[in-house]
Amino acid sequence: MRYPQIFINHSGTFILGFAFSYIFDWNVLTGLLATTPGGLMDTTLIAADFDSDIHVVAIMQLVRSVGVLLLFPAWINLFSTESSPDSTKENTVTTNQIPFLNKKHFLIVMLVGIAGGTVRLSFRFSSRNA
Repeated sequence: MRYPQIFINHSGTFILGFAFSYIFDWNVLTGLLATTPGGLMDTTLIAADFDSDIHVVAIMQLVRSVGVLLLFPAWINLFSTESSPDSTKENTVTTNQIPFLNKKHFLIVMLVGIAGGTVRLSFRFSSRNA
């Protein structure tokens, strides 16, 4: 049952948001958007729509994202190291190898990104409604 986990995660976000807004003298919406587990772009755009402090939300989301990217792999390695008595040298060599970069997938991702950028520039989509 996942509902208790969802409730605990969201209640933690609300508690941190209200605590940050009280400690740093922000408005409540800025505190909630700064601590919500969303994307940098999404929360910043929501902050702009509701006349909240955009710079605070963007910096907090950036710090959260960089922190997760830097600390999460080390945290996974810390808790996932298992030593089994029947491990052989052959198994350790294959698990420590870096996975091969699939050039076909990389090329597809780059082509889709270039096509999306070209479409945006050719139709001159704006980022704001004028």
